[in-house]
Order: sequence, then structure tokens, then C-alpha cells
Amino acid sequence: MKRIISLILALAMIASLAVAFSGCDGGNQAKNDGKFTVYGFGNYAAAQGKEDLVKEYESRWMERCEYPIEPINGDIQMIMASGDYPDIIPFAMFDDYTISKYAAQGIFVALDEYISEENTPNIWKMFQEQPSAKAISTNPDGHIYSLPLYTGNETNFLETYWWINDAWLKKLGLETPTTIPELTEVLRAFKTGDPNGNGKADEIPFSFSNTSSAAFPETLLSCWGVSTKFGIYGNYLNVKDGEVRFAPMMDEWKEMIKTYAMWYKEGLLDIECISQEDNVWQSKLTAVPPVIGCAFYTEQNPFKGATDEYKIIAPLSADGTIKPQVRLHPGLLGVKNEAFITSACEDPAAAMRWLDTFYDKDETIVNWYGNVGEDGTFTYEDGMYKWNDPAAQGYNSLSEMYYGNSLIGPHIRGYLDFKTDYGTLIEKHPEFQASQDLYDMYRPYLEEEVWPSPFCGPDDATKIANLQTDIFNAVEVNKADWILGRSDVEEDWDKYLKEMKSIGIEDYVNIMQKSYDSFKKALDEATK
Repeated sequence: MKRIISLILALAMIASLAVAFSGCDGGNQAKNDGKFTVYGFGNYAAAQGKEDLVKEYESRWMERCEYPIEPINGDIQMIMASGDYPDIIPFAMFDDYTISKYAAQGIFVALDEYISEENTPNIWKMFQEQPSAKAISTNPDGHIYSLPLYTGNETNFLETYWWINDAWLKKLGLETPTTIPELTEVLRAFKTGDPNGNGKADEIPFSFSNTSSAAFPETLLSCWGVSTKFGIYGNYLNVKDGEVRFAPMMDEWKEMIKTYAMWYKEGLLDIECISQEDNVWQSKLTAVPPVIGCAFYTEQNPFKGATDEYKIIAPLSADGTIKPQVRLHPGLLGVKNEAFITSACEDPAAAMRWLDTFYDKDETIVNWYGNVGEDGTFTYEDGMYKWNDPAAQGYNSLSEMYYGNSLIGPHIRGYLDFKTDYGTLIEKHPEFQASQDLYDMYRPYLEEEVWPSPFCGPDDATKIANLQTDIFNAVEVNKADWILGRSDVEEDWDKYLKEMKSIGIEDYVNIMQKSYDSFKKALDEATK
């Protein structure tokens, strides 16, 4: 429970920060000093041996600006609290609720009036071609206060897959499960059959990490046709036929809990699943011989002690008749909050012209994947970015290479569309194709209505900040008690629903419904 308490404290801190921010007067006016102060430039200490390269790129970025640029670094929260804001903040530095507060106070400038085909041709083109990116950036008041990124790389936004030890299945003569009852029988065999062959009863048939961004237990809820995720910041929400729903209030949630509780009681579920720290979780994933039979994870094989033994399987159905529904990260629609302009800026139109240069496709590739050249991620030949050999640079994979080559600077990752740019602008590669193949396996089960994690208005943002800690705490405490057998979900369910209503879950969902409706309105307008 240590993690849960820490997360609750973190949420409480965010709520208190939102209140603190509401005291800022937003009165820092444009300085008219003939320069742009930009947060995040010149932080060469973070470049880790690439200082000269970063300086070279920063010089290019600065040359594209109509004003001299003065770097500002330090704790962005302290900088903002001081009231001496940078003109431009080209980083994803703030949560949605803080952005709503700053926008309402006039600290963040509305950017939409500066977005046009003439002033910002790259951003304008992105919004024309990808209206969802415009919609997710639009606040309920109809204005845009932060720029998004868009990649269209759908494989990045399917976070969680089902992994199973196929070698154990074969050794015990078992078929790959397709339903929860079939999986339960497989887990029982894993527990008693010594499939890792070391003569010890050390197998953990099923495990998860309660606070992981990908290995979260709520993945199991997909078996009942409901998509959701571990619940911080609205992730417990999903949409069905335009209705926003809170997954922990649904009957399907109760069925998921009952399944986990049954597995735990039988010794099929990791006894540390609720409380384990990440280092403990990782040690189980990498154990030799392997000890985990089935788990959730990203497409990257985490079972380093026996990678060849594990495979990804299709999502399971609860009973063979219910179609599973797999969650997609809302970033598929566009990722919010990449860059901001503050009230300190003397020329927002010029600032937008500069920010727009980062949305050029060539610039996006550099910001996303790293520099171009023999020592970089790509070489550029005949109008195509061609991948360099990771091994020649000491990397084990393509992704390891481009993460290693990524630059420290204004990390505006800009605009790509993999549907059109992959194979035409960026060379195809087997590693990307493997990701696409896995995505295609899951494609029939992907949710049709993605929860977009939309902006709330400032008053609603304050209400959410005040409600979410108690809501999250109640869900997590009950989830842990039920799974670990300290109480019974069937007996407690009606009492739990009343408790959630008394905390304010209906107000919470109503606010989120209003925010979703605002997003849909913005999407309709963006697609006209």
C-alpha cells in the first residue's frame, strides 16, 4: 500500500498546487525588450556527451527566430510562481488542470488567433489533416492555449499486451487459452506442474504491477468488453455510445475483482501484486529460470531471463461470447501540451511563427528520432530518411538507437503521419513491421471510442482536483481489500457504490461528460 499512499499524496500535492496557482494574478505583461526568453535552452549538462551537437542544433533553432533568444532554466514551477514568466515554454511541463488555471488567469496566451495558413503553415496543415489534434488542444472556452504533437504511429498508443510462457504451455501439453475459465485451468497447471523444471514450487502463475503504465491489472477488464487503465488522472474513464463511464462503478469491474480474488485465494496470483515495488517486479520478470507464467506488458519482451519462452497472445474473452475491448492511449488522437506562449511575450504572432518551424516534417524527424548523419539515427538519401545500423553505434535495437540519439532542446516533437510518411519519407524497417503485426493482431479488439482525456474549464478543473484524491483512494483501498481477501466484493458492492456517490463520483463523471461533449463539439467544428 506504500505506493498507493505515495500516489495519493502526489495527487493531493497537485490539487494544492492548482489552488496555489489560482492565486497568481497573471499580470506579467509583455516586456518589450526585443528578445524572447525561452525555457529549456542551454541546459547542456543534460546532454550527456552531446553538448557540441546540441549547441549546433540550438544555434540553428535560434537562427530561425525573428528575435534574439535568451535561455532560461531552473525549476519551472518556481519560475512560474515568481511571476517572471518565460515568453515561450516549448516543453510539456504542465498537467491539464494547471493549464486551465493559467489560461483562465491570462498567463497562457490563446494561440488560435495566430494559427493560419499564412502565419503557421505547418501547424495549420496538421490541423487540416488531423482534426483530432486540433480538437484535443481546444479548451471548453473554444481557445487553444497549448500546441499538440501528432505522429499517427498507432502502435505507440497500444500500451498493453497479454504475455504467456509458451514453453510452459508446451511442456504441460496445454493449449493457448482464449477465455477466463481456460486461463484459470492453465494457471492451476502452472502452479502445480513445475513447468520451469527446477524442482521448486516457485512459479507465479499470474502477476501484474498495480501502478505500471503498461502492466496494470485493469487490463483484465477488457475480457468483459470494457477498456480502462490504472486510474490516475481520469484513466478509469471510458466512452460507450458517447456516454462517459467510470469503470470501477460497473458490474464488469466487480466480475474482474472476483476473478482476481479467486486466483489470489488459490495461490494463482502473485501475493505481492498490489504492493510490490518496481525493482521487485522487474526481478521477477527477469528471473532465471523464469517464474512468471502470464502477465501484461508492452510489446517489448520483458522476460530477459528467457525471452524465447514467451509470446504475445490475443486478448481473452470472459466467457467465449463477450468480445474483448482493448484500451488505446488518447495520444493516438494527438498529444496535448507541447508548447506554450505566456503573457510576457511581446509578439505572440512571431513566437508562433518560430514554433511552427518545428512542425516541418524534416524538423519533426530530428526532434523525434535524433540527428541525421553517419553518427546519427538516419542518413538522408534520395528524399528518404534511411536508418543507420544500431550495432555500428553500440545499440541493440532501432528504438534504443533513436532514444540514444535524441536531442536535448525544445522538445517539440511536431507533426508526422505514419500512414503517409512511413515508407515514403522514412524508410521501412523490420522492427517497425513487427510492431505493426502485433497491433494488427489486436486491431479487431480495439475500442471504437477513445477516451480523449479532454480539457476541463477552470472551475471544473478545481472541482476535479478536489474530488479525484478521495475517489482514487476509495477505489484503490477497496480493490486491494477485495483482491487480497480482506473483504468480499459481492457482499460490499452496494455499500461501495453508496460510498462512491457520497464522495462525489456523480459530479466527477458529469464534469468529465461535459468535457467530452466539448471535445466532440470541437472535433465536429474541426472537421467541417
